[in-house]
Amino acid sequence: MFLICLRFFMDALALADMVFACFTMASIYGLLSVFLPCQPGLFSSIICTEGHVFAFPPLWKTGILIFFAILEFVVYMQVGLGGMYYIVTVLLTGVTFLWIECVTFIRKWEQGLATLIEYRKVQMFEKVLNACTRNRIFLKTALLTPSLQIFLSFAVITMYRSNQVDSPIMAMFLLVYLLNLAFTLQTFSSAAKVNMASQKWVDSCKGRTTSKFERKMHKSLAPLRLMFGNNFVEVLTPLVVQEFCVRQMMSFLVIMSK
Repeated sequence: MFLICLRFFMDALALADMVFACFTMASIYGLLSVFLPCQPGLFSSIICTEGHVFAFPPLWKTGILIFFAILEFVVYMQVGLGGMYYIVTVLLTGVTFLWIECVTFIRKWEQGLATLIEYRKVQMFEKVLNACTRNRIFLKTALLTPSLQIFLSFAVITMYRSNQVDSPIMAMFLLVYLLNLAFTLQTFSSAAKVNMASQKWVDSCKGRTTSKFERKMHKSLAPLRLMFGNNFVEVLTPLVVQEFCVRQMMSFLVIMSK
């Protein structure tokens, strides 16, 4: 049942990223290139001077704007698809399956069906995952997703206070906020559970055996740690991240109310 719910959650997250982060945002930037081509940040702004499009013939001007609209759409689709792949497929799936592998090993160990070699395999999985995500994917995700959560929560509360409860834009922002919150909790909680479960298992193994070889093996055991930069996710990290998001959102509300 847990795996089925987890699969539905990942499918919903991937679908929302595909619709909102990829197709919707790419379409918005493409339309902006046609109707507001001189806005900073758009590729079409390079053909503008002092806020006006260069004096091209009408046919040339239409063709150039369509070209830049297609360019904006393709670029943002690539960025959205790439971000979705690295964040959802690599990071979230990797962290979740590392947690599942850790829990499965501990259950087999308690039933007498696993050896220390099996734990070494789980450690190899952890090393490979850290090598793939530590300095780029997980670190950037740990910085960007809380920032996005702060912005979305502030936007939803501001719209609610402006009596825009029935606005479809508010509903869209609220949906994206909930998916971002679920993603952040799932990622950091899974990583924290990996560290907590492995730490408890390592502590429970020490002092159980009298064999010199097994004692040395147990001393060499280390808990699993998912790294982002020079830090790793521990038990309280999910709570610290959510506390930071709530504090910053409240600070923004206080500043805006003044």
